[in-house]
Amino acid sequence: AEGAKGRSPGESLAHGIPESCLRYIKQGVFSVTDPHVEIFLVARVEKVLQGSITHCAEPYMKNSDPGKTAQKVHKVAKQVCSRLGQYRMPFGWAARPVFKDSQGTLDAEGKFSPL
Repeated sequence: AEGAKGRSPGESLAHGIPESCLRYIKQGVFSVTDPHVEIFLVARVEKVLQGSITHCAEPYMKNSDPGKTAQKVHKVAKQVCSRLGQYRMPFGWAARPVFKDSQGTLDAEGKFSPL
């Protein structure tokens, strides 16, 4: 059963927000009072725990049939998720600048670096 404000009894809070609400955030709004060209937006990609990163990344790096690769990755993911679904491992990350200049001009055309 959930307690007040949608949190489980005994769940810790971070700045008044239940920790479970902060675990997998998909969007956010930020206020930057001192814009700078060295402020970056970083995207971190995680996946379900599954062996070594070399083994996990292999299907994405091969130049084989995308349809067959997708089916194979999906099948393996279903098997692994049934056993280790709650455990995650880092898979990759990318970064891109937020501002073009120190005047606060947003870099709307900026691209993320390759994963």
